[in-house]
Amino acid sequence: MQQFVRNAVTRAINEHSRLFNEAADHVLRVSEELNRRLA
Repeated sequence: MQQFVRNAVTRAINEHSRLFNEAADHVLRVSEELNRRLA
């Protein structure tokens, strides 16, 4: 049972990291676009 809980927590953390990375990529792309427009 403990192993199951640990696996679930690991999956949740991995999913959170993936979403965070996608959001960070999006922010970088938006800021690059803004820099191009302001330049």
